[in-house]
Amino acid sequence: MTPLLRHLPGRLGLAFLTVLLALGSGQGARALPPAGERALEAAARLADAGRLDDALRAYVDLAGDGDGPTAAAASLEASHVERRLGLRDAARRRAAELARVQPETPWAAGARWLVADLDLQAVGSGVDLEAARRGFREVVQTYPVGRWPGLPWRVAAQVRIGEIDRRLGDSLAAEAAFAAALLDTLASPWSERAAVGLAEILLARGEWADAARHLQSVRDRGAEGSEAARAGRRLALVERLVVRPLAGESRWRTARVLGAELRRPEGVAVDDEGRLLVSDRSLDALLVLDDGGRIAARRDDLPSGRPFWGADGAAWLAAGDALLSLNPAEDTALADPARPDRQAADLEAGAPSGAGAVAVLWGRGRVTLFPSSPGSTPRDLVSPTSTEPADVAAGVAGCLYVLDRKRSAVERFAADGSALGTVALGVGQRPAALAVDSAANVYVLDRGSRSVGVYSASGELLERLGPDLPGGVRLDAPQDLAVDGAGRLYIADRGLRGVVVIE
Repeated sequence: MTPLLRHLPGRLGLAFLTVLLALGSGQGARALPPAGERALEAAARLADAGRLDDALRAYVDLAGDGDGPTAAAASLEASHVERRLGLRDAARRRAAELARVQPETPWAAGARWLVADLDLQAVGSGVDLEAARRGFREVVQTYPVGRWPGLPWRVAAQVRIGEIDRRLGDSLAAEAAFAAALLDTLASPWSERAAVGLAEILLARGEWADAARHLQSVRDRGAEGSEAARAGRRLALVERLVVRPLAGESRWRTARVLGAELRRPEGVAVDDEGRLLVSDRSLDALLVLDDGGRIAARRDDLPSGRPFWGADGAAWLAAGDALLSLNPAEDTALADPARPDRQAADLEAGAPSGAGAVAVLWGRGRVTLFPSSPGSTPRDLVSPTSTEPADVAAGVAGCLYVLDRKRSAVERFAADGSALGTVALGVGQRPAALAVDSAANVYVLDRGSRSVGVYSASGELLERLGPDLPGGVRLDAPQDLAVDGAGRLYIADRGLRGVVVIE
C-alpha cells in the first residue's frame, strides 16, 4: 500500500498527492521527487509488514533530510506510526511542529487533522469534545475548498465534526457537516462515512426514503470495508422495520438459541456489528461469544450485573462496586457523588453517553451520569424518590434512555443529562430491560408477559414479540435484551440457558 493518506480510509495514495503538489495552486507546494517517492514507499512497506520501529526510523531519517515535500510527507507518516506505537504525545508534538513550520502545504492539513484526532481520542483525559471539534474546524477554515480543491483531510475533518456534533446531541449541526463533506470536490471512503452518518440522522427522524437513498449510494459504489458494511446493516434495518410491513410480511421471521456453554445468562449486550457480550450468573463470568455462540473470551469470578459495550468498543460489566473489564487492570471504581470518599456500590447496568461519560444504574434506584474528564461533577438523571429505574441504554445522537418500572415508561435524556421527556408509556407489566436501535426505535423486555414491545421514536407501539416466537422458540425466563445495527434482537433467557436471536 502506498504511504500517506493510508490513515484516511480513502487509500488515495501517493500518486494523487503528487498530482496535487504538481498543480501547486500558488500555495508554494512542490511535487515529490521520484527518489523521495521511492523512499516513502519503502518505509510504508515496513509499516505494512508490522515492522513499525523500522518504519519509524526510516521516516525520521527522511524527515530530517531538508525541508522539502519528501521531508514533510515523512514527518506526517512518522507521526502516524508513533500513534500506532502508542506514542501519542510524540505523535502530537511532531504533527504540531509540521503544521507550524510548513503551514501552506497539504502535509500541514494532515498534521492539523492528526492533532485534532489525537485530542478526540483523549476525550476523558482532560480534553473535551468541544476542544477536539475546534481542531477539526481549523482544518476546514484554514484549507477552504476554493484554495485547496480535493483535499482529503478537509473531508475527513468535516466528517469528524459531524460525528462530534452527533455525540453532543446537535443533529442539525451534524447534518450540515455531513452534507458539507458530501459536497466537497473529493469522493472517498470519508464521503461514504458522511453518507452513512447523514442517513442515520434521517433514520432517527423517520425519513426512511432519503436515508435509504444515501445508504444505497454507498453500496452502489461497490465499496468495501467498514462503511459499506455499516450501510448494509442500516439498509437491513430499513427493510426489516419499513419494507417488510409494507409488503404484508413479518418484521422478524425466525428465532434460534445460541450459547450451548451458558448456564444462567442474566445480561446481554451487542454492538453495531453484532459482537455479543453475555454475563452468566452461574458461571460468575463475563463472556464474549463468537458468531456460533461459542465462548471466545471470558473473565471469571465476577459478581452479578449487566454487560455493555463502551463508546470505544471495550467490554464492560456494571456489577458490585465497579465497572469491570475483561482486563482486570482496567476496572474502574466510581465515587459516590454525595460522598466522594466512598465508592458507588450496587452497580446494575451502564451505558455510554455521547459526551464521553457513562450512565450507571446503581445504589438500588439511582441513575447517574459519571463524566470521564477529571474534575467534572457527576449528574443524577433519576433518583429512587420519584422513579424505579430498571435499566439504562444508549441511543442515537448521544442520547440516553432510562426504563422506569414504577411508571412503566421510557424517559430520554440528552448527552449532558438534561431531560428530553417521555418516549413511551405503558410499556409492560414488569418492564425489566431496554434497548435502542440506530433509528431511535425503543425495545422493552417485559418479564410479566415474557415479551418484547417495539416502539417507534415517537412512542407508537409497532409490534409485540413473544412469548411464542417465529421458528418454534418460546421465551421462558427472559432477563435482558439488546439490538444490533441490522435490527436483530438478542434476549438472555435463563430458562432456555442461552441467548435467543430473533431475525
